[in-house]
Amino acid sequence: MWPLVTLVTLVQFLLQRVAYGYLFAFAETKKADSGGEFWSESLSQLLYSMVLFAVGMCGLLLHRSSSLIPAAVAFVGVVIAVISVWQFQTGFRWRSLPIPEVVAIDRESLSKATPNAGIYKHPALRDESEI
Repeated sequence: MWPLVTLVTLVQFLLQRVAYGYLFAFAETKKADSGGEFWSESLSQLLYSMVLFAVGMCGLLLHRSSSLIPAAVAFVGVVIAVISVWQFQTGFRWRSLPIPEVVAIDRESLSKATPNAGIYKHPALRDESEI
């Protein structure tokens, strides 16, 4: 009876290997780069979860403890978590670059480019110096 369980488990793992191998490669289509929108949103949700967790722990310690000291220490964590959310939402400019950085990048790319880079001229219209 027990060798049959081993055989069934082996078949199950082989089928899972095929299924997950397919899903890993073909479950989603290729998408354009979103520029970090999903990453930023996941970090934001993580910080909100930390605030919720800290508030929950503060309430739990307030309910179960006979003194206010453990809840007061946990409340410091709530304050730190709220400050972290505020800093994350207001402290980073990741959607766009400041204008001076954009200008510097443009100047750098123009200095490295050849004079007629990106411009197509029909061979019959080119000067002899360009050939």
